[in-house]
Amino acid sequence: MAGREAARTAARGELPAPDTDVRPEDWVCLAQWEHGLDGLETALCSWSTSRQDLAAQRFDRVYASMTWNP
Repeated sequence: MAGREAARTAARGELPAPDTDVRPEDWVCLAQWEHGLDGLETALCSWSTSRQDLAAQRFDRVYASMTWNP
């Protein structure tokens, strides 16, 4: 899911475009964090990057997102 959102964000120009053609399925989740903060108990933070950027160790293109279901 984070990969699809990252691909949509890049397509809108809100994220730096990758050097190569990156499809939504080319994104991988680096980490996810489900915290217990008061008022945000169901929030999930995730960090994703494309497989190409991961292989090249280009972490400046990591996409961070948060989902929250109140």
